[in-house]
Amino acid sequence: MTYGIILLGGDSLRTSTSLPKQFFVINGKEVFLYSFELFLKNPNINKIILVSNQDYVDYVKIKVSTYKTEKEIDVIKGGFNRQESSFLALNYIKMHESDTKNLRVIIHDSARPLLTTKVLNDIVSSLDKMDAVTTYYPIYDSLCTSNDMKTIDGYRARTETFSIQTPQGFKFDLIYKAHLSAINKKITNINDDSVLVKKINHSVGLVLGDPMNFKITTFEDLYIVKKIIEG
Repeated sequence: MTYGIILLGGDSLRTSTSLPKQFFVINGKEVFLYSFELFLKNPNINKIILVSNQDYVDYVKIKVSTYKTEKEIDVIKGGFNRQESSFLALNYIKMHESDTKNLRVIIHDSARPLLTTKVLNDIVSSLDKMDAVTTYYPIYDSLCTSNDMKTIDGYRARTETFSIQTPQGFKFDLIYKAHLSAINKKITNINDDSVLVKKINHSVGLVLGDPMNFKITTFEDLYIVKKIIEG
């Protein structure tokens, strides 16, 4: 059994817009629906949970209710930040599944609407060999470090540094354990589920992503996605 978890609780502070970026309409469809539709039609995803901020839960329920499907779709309220929202989805699964031993979860950010079926399938299939995997993509720019944002302190080799994307895939019991460990240690604001797995000293595999699978962060990103989708 594989659950797809789509997180759409961002507040779009960096896009400087009153409407959260995941609810912007591009080519007649809200941004979050692009990921939802991909998960919905994928035979490897059995159930879907959408995690929304409180103000939009009813709106999301209305939008997804228009889709004809036999898959179970649940919309739940998210938390204060991404980490809490992710855990709330996991806890929801824990409460509704009597046996989690063979459960898998695929976690994706709705602000990445250009996810491809290939990347999603690669993440799912990678869980046959690994307990935790994340999508990544090489970085081609030169990289430096700076403590004051004014001068360079050092440089990082591009061959050792990668951009992390979503989706990320996990065996359920492992990612649930990682979240519980973070809560017990009062770690409360991690924006990447794979980081929590590494914090309990478990390996995380890398699955090649796609350059178009970037996260909408700024208003310029919205413009680029609009141009790509609308052609």
